[in-house]
Amino acid sequence: MRPKSNPLPLGICVYLTRKPSMGFEKPFAVAKALGKKQIPLKASMGFENSGNLLSQNCFKAQKQNSYMSEQLPLSEELCAFVGAIIGDGCIDGYLTKGGKSKHHVFITGDANFDRHYLSFYLSSIAKSVFDAKPHLYFRKKQRAMSLTFYDKNIFDCLTKRFGFVAGNKTFTVKIPEEILAAEEELAFATIRGIFDTDGCVFFDNRKIYRKTYGRIILKTVSTPLYEQLNEFLGKYFSLYSATKKWNGKRIYEITIYGNKQIEKWMRLIGFSNDRHLFKIRKLLEPQEGFEPSTPSLQNSCSSQAELLGH
Repeated sequence: MRPKSNPLPLGICVYLTRKPSMGFEKPFAVAKALGKKQIPLKASMGFENSGNLLSQNCFKAQKQNSYMSEQLPLSEELCAFVGAIIGDGCIDGYLTKGGKSKHHVFITGDANFDRHYLSFYLSSIAKSVFDAKPHLYFRKKQRAMSLTFYDKNIFDCLTKRFGFVAGNKTFTVKIPEEILAAEEELAFATIRGIFDTDGCVFFDNRKIYRKTYGRIILKTVSTPLYEQLNEFLGKYFSLYSATKKWNGKRIYEITIYGNKQIEKWMRLIGFSNDRHLFKIRKLLEPQEGFEPSTPSLQNSCSSQAELLGH
C-alpha cells in the first residue's frame, strides 16, 4: 500500500540546492532525476498539497519581535525542545571570514521513522516558542535527516540561559538546573524530549515470559546526564542501571522494565515521537483500562502507520 502523505506545516521551507550543509544536502538529486528545476514536495518528501518549492505556497516565518531568551517563560514545549537538543542535538557557533557570527542548531533523526516528529512536532514548537524558521535537510543515499535552525534566539537560549556548550557536548551534556529546580512537569517534558530522540522501546519475546515484555532504554556516555536521570527517575520507577565498555568508552544504560512500569511512564512522561508510540500501542493497547494521558496513542500512531504504509 502506498503511504499516505501529510501536508507540510506552515512556516517550513525546503529548497532545491546543490550546496551540502554539515554532511546533509537538500533534495536536489530527486529533482535532477526527474529533470525538473522545481518539483512538488510530495515528489521529494512524501508531502502533498504543498505546491512547488520556491513558490508562493512555501511559507516563510515572519519574525515580528526579537525575543530575549532569558525572559522566555519555562513551558513544557520549551523543555521538550531542550530535551531533544540533549538527546540528539548539536549547537554550533562560528565566525565567517568576513567576521560575521553564524548560529547553527540542528537535530538529527531517521528520515523514515522520525520525520513526523522533526518536521511537525519540533518544528511547531520552534515556531511557537522562538518564532524560528525550520529547515529540513536529507543525507544523500542514507535515511538520515536534519531539522536545522539558523537562529540567534535559539542559540542564545541554549548557550547563555541553559549553559550548553557549542561544539561537542556528548560527554558533558546534562539537564539544566533551572529545569530540575522547577515543577516536575517541566522535568518530565525534558526527559520526554531526551527519550524521544535518544531512547528506544524494546520488546523481549523470550520464552521465559508468558507475553511480550517491554523495556524503555536509554544509553549515554555523559556521566552528568546519567547521574541526573538515575536520581530523578529513581523516585518514580524501579530502574536497571548499568555501566558498560564499548570501543574503550564508558557507556551508561538506564532501563525502565516491565509493562506495568511502561504504563506508568506513559501516564507521567509519555512520548511525542511516533516511532516509540507505535510500539507502545502494540504493547499496551490490549490491556483493559489503559488510557495514557499524553499524548494520544490512537492519533499519533495512526500517522506513524501511514508513514510506514500499514
